[in-house]
Amino acid sequence: MAEQQANHRAVRGALRRTAMSSACSRQHLQACCRWLDGLIKRQVVRLRAERKSLPDEFRGLSISECEADALLTAGFGNAAAPHPATAGIDNEMLEEQACAAQFPDSGLNQLCARLRIRDFERRALLIAVAPELDLRYQVLYAYVQNDVTRKLASIDLVLKLLCSSRGEQWSHRQDFSPAAPLFRHLLLRFADEDVPHERPWLARSIVVPQRVVEFLLGHASLDRRLLDTCDLIEPDCQPDQLDLPADDLIQLWRAVPLLGNGGVVVLRGRDGTGKLRAAEAICRDLQKPMIVCDFRSDLANERSPGALLCRDCTLLDAGLYLKLGATTPENRKLYADLTQHLARAPFPIFLSLEDAQATALDLHSETCLRFDFPVPDVAARRSLWQRELGALPGHPALQAEIDEFAGEFRFTPGQIRAVAQEARSISLRGADGILHAGDVREAAHNLCNPQLQCLSQRAQLLFDWDDLVLPARVLQQLHEIAAGVRLRHVVHAQWGFDAKLGKDAGVTVLFSGVSGTGKTMAASVLARSLGLELYKIDLSGIVSKYVGETEQNLRRIFGEAEHSSAVLFFDEADALFGKRSEVKDAQDRYANIEVAYLLQKMEQFTGLAILATNLRSNIDAAFLRRMQHVVEFPFPDPAHRERIWRAMFPAAAPLGDDVDFPFLSRQFELSGGNIRNAVTAGAFLAAEREQPISMEHLVQAVGREMQKMGKLPSRAEFQNHFEIITRLNTDRQ
Repeated sequence: MAEQQANHRAVRGALRRTAMSSACSRQHLQACCRWLDGLIKRQVVRLRAERKSLPDEFRGLSISECEADALLTAGFGNAAAPHPATAGIDNEMLEEQACAAQFPDSGLNQLCARLRIRDFERRALLIAVAPELDLRYQVLYAYVQNDVTRKLASIDLVLKLLCSSRGEQWSHRQDFSPAAPLFRHLLLRFADEDVPHERPWLARSIVVPQRVVEFLLGHASLDRRLLDTCDLIEPDCQPDQLDLPADDLIQLWRAVPLLGNGGVVVLRGRDGTGKLRAAEAICRDLQKPMIVCDFRSDLANERSPGALLCRDCTLLDAGLYLKLGATTPENRKLYADLTQHLARAPFPIFLSLEDAQATALDLHSETCLRFDFPVPDVAARRSLWQRELGALPGHPALQAEIDEFAGEFRFTPGQIRAVAQEARSISLRGADGILHAGDVREAAHNLCNPQLQCLSQRAQLLFDWDDLVLPARVLQQLHEIAAGVRLRHVVHAQWGFDAKLGKDAGVTVLFSGVSGTGKTMAASVLARSLGLELYKIDLSGIVSKYVGETEQNLRRIFGEAEHSSAVLFFDEADALFGKRSEVKDAQDRYANIEVAYLLQKMEQFTGLAILATNLRSNIDAAFLRRMQHVVEFPFPDPAHRERIWRAMFPAAAPLGDDVDFPFLSRQFELSGGNIRNAVTAGAFLAAEREQPISMEHLVQAVGREMQKMGKLPSRAEFQNHFEIITRLNTDRQ
């Protein structure tokens, strides 16, 4: 559940603010078009005087002798005398300047103020954008450029329209360089930049991106290229809606006056801890909209995504909430581009980082603030659950479960809000329409399941305590483990043990026993009794030969489990939890690094982690010291095997009267897993023959199970039923 998705809203306020300036923007542009018409008229007069000798039908298609002579007479770099038609051009510029002053709230004036665009650059932008406002300018530009194919303004045309002398034209060439504001802020681009061309630089046509055109018309929106990764929102979160301690709120609010003209705020914590809401509250106080950007490699195809993002933030006078992923070779260039354009940006930047994530951007800002957003402790989570569930029509027994919710689910405020809303939707589908504890747990599982599918398998929780057939001492240990997780909030928070043991210390358990003795079933029973999901991780599948990949896999597993309060069940723990080897080469050294990293992650993990091994002697002593519980699953004796045999048959199964459970449990030393396989195979044999499940079917299944285990069936074990095995082998031959 992403915090960003939970808080996105339409840009209602931003649109309201710009709606008032849309009419003003249009009036300003209309006045500018009248000014531009005057400039073009002057240029037309000049051109007609120079082209008198050429018939109208050949103008733009051929060059007359007189025109060639005039060009040769002018020479290169000679200061041509001002043409009479240019007389009064200074007055035209003053007229445009006065026109701009009449519309202070127009989109054009806002753009120039926010991006520090000078007078000449503003006028060049007006000339370039004119064909987007009225298509008649395409015809006029083709006419004054003496080429019917050139319907857009070229650099040469802009310089001739705005400059009264050759020297002035030369001085303003720099305003069209890549580092000049018009191009650096993506207000202009060359029309032919994406195709090969052979035009001289002066002859290249310039266009205004559509996003800039829309802004000049008074429309607040994002560039279409940012829509997949960014959202423009109008913040409506107030300070009293932030789930933060009073001291943190005071510190946060002291930062607001420092961010009016830019600055960087690093917000570190899990999604849902309130980072986005805090940024919203600050932007609301600054009376700014906010762009929420999940900066991903999707933007790699754009020429300069950093410039694009910076331009839109500046145009909209918006704060930027930037969520960065991990630094990878693919996005390293993206982050470099982003750093270049956001350094010393005139708007507040909020960098959202995970707890242990390094800052990928090196933004040199005079104002750089850092705030941590930890997961609330048990007491705070209890208050959040009470607030969110208290407003809903719930079963009276629901309040008694809140302490367990707070202890079991290490959720953020955003997660708790989302779970409460989802639980309400689930309760409406029930018979009574009242919220029950089961609805809350179901909602928690639906919304907060970890993204562990690539490295783990979600286990089905089919078994309960009554399904476990284990010695009393083992069952007692399992109940103690469940109580340790369920009552963790009492011991740690209420009794103050967190000061001694560390806040929200988790529970680590080692299950030891040969295959089939019930380790996986016991893990599923624990998870089901606690109302949590169980994810089974095969360590042999995540241990990688590539340096660093094993640690990366483990970090993802523990991180996702932490976020969703899932139970982790590490099967085949011997693959990584084996005895650390003596360092003889680089491979041994790296293997020990993996072990040390795993120890570190286990100590930091606040949930329930269960490790399973077939041989306890294979486990390193350092691991055993860190295990809070070590449970030995013994091989079942005849009495327990008989209970397992009987428990395997559902009530609806047609069981024959000749089935001798005492014989099966006494004669065959099978684990619970082997017995399960034998019962399943015997049931299918009976179903194939359309018969009830008889002793013959089960004996055949046991014989096959023993062969699978590498044992040869003997008369001493099967006794009177040995003929069934003999007949089976004969039929096979």
